[in-house]
Amino acid sequence: MGNAMANMSGLKADIERLSTDVKGDDYKDLGMDVADIMTKTLGPVPDADPSAEWLNYYNYKASFPGFSSLHAHCAMQTTIQMSCADAYTALNKTVNTPNFDPANGIYAVKQEVANQSIWVTRTTPVKHYVDDVEFLLSGTGSTCNVQAKSQSQSLSYYDYDTNYCNMYNVFKSSGVNFTPVTTSSCAWVPKPEDLEATCNKY
Repeated sequence: MGNAMANMSGLKADIERLSTDVKGDDYKDLGMDVADIMTKTLGPVPDADPSAEWLNYYNYKASFPGFSSLHAHCAMQTTIQMSCADAYTALNKTVNTPNFDPANGIYAVKQEVANQSIWVTRTTPVKHYVDDVEFLLSGTGSTCNVQAKSQSQSLSYYDYDTNYCNMYNVFKSSGVNFTPVTTSSCAWVPKPEDLEATCNKY
């Protein structure tokens, strides 16, 4: 119920599209919309410790889902020229700022550890697909290394640069001074000359 209430607007949009998908014989989108409804309702299933007492559930910290061949994903690394405490503050402020995303995605904080990690979800503006995005910070002194990951919750293979832009737009919009990013495990990466136009779109 908590998941459904938190994702009510997205669920309504997905449900409204079902009849359109069926009438248009668009079974690919139908499957994606049904999968999205299930994800928004059920949420990710944690790996529970069967020996733990039930009350320990309230102290449970979920782990970011491992990359899967069934879900489009991308990893990104960069160094921010400030302490991790300041970098955390800048990134956290950005993902909590409404309408900061040039592509109009909606970010929501899912889990965070001060000065160490931020896990958010990003909902796309049109079809309301949800992606998980995580920023892991490490380092001492005046530089902070950031390992970022983004993965689609819906079943997907191609993402047309969306997972890349989920992370890049946070770095760019935060105003931090970050080194050129390097990527891994990305099926799609924007060409340098198309970067800004692509991430303003997706």
